[in-house]
Amino acid sequence: MKNNQIEKSKAGFRPGFSKRFNCFLDIADYPEVNKGRMTLLAEDEDMSQSGVRKWITEDNPPKGSKLIEVCHRIINERMNGKYNPNLIAGWLEYGDEIVPNPFENSKSIEHNHAVMSNIYVLVHNTAKELGVDIYSMEAEILDPLYQSIMDDVVSHKLSEADSAFVKSLLIIAQKKSDKS
Repeated sequence: MKNNQIEKSKAGFRPGFSKRFNCFLDIADYPEVNKGRMTLLAEDEDMSQSGVRKWITEDNPPKGSKLIEVCHRIINERMNGKYNPNLIAGWLEYGDEIVPNPFENSKSIEHNHAVMSNIYVLVHNTAKELGVDIYSMEAEILDPLYQSIMDDVVSHKLSEADSAFVKSLLIIAQKKSDKS
């Protein structure tokens, strides 16, 4: 197996994350890639450049609540608090098919951004409550989980996700993750 294939099979890899993260950094007016972006982000996050390189080039998002913390800091310090950090974190991690791009003003986005943000937070809080480590789960397990929750909310015209449904999906996801 080639190193690239090994890298992509690791838990934490999120296809397209770096592209979305760089889009976010562009909107937040960070310098261009190869023109100081990594240096400035590393300084802002009090990390090494190799640490932030994973985010910028390797489709490997920050672990745990760090992604939300990074989004919160960037939004407050560079974007005048204009966006919801939970929504942006969800979009960065899972992409347009699961969480609509919060920077698009397109009328084609069917989902309410506040509901999407609440779903992301509910899943993470419920996982923590159940002791389910969603940060080690593959995207192939998490993406359908989020899609099922969002489909349920939309099809039933709910204002928020059903917490019992979320719990049962997380338990199923944990079992699938344990098998892989």
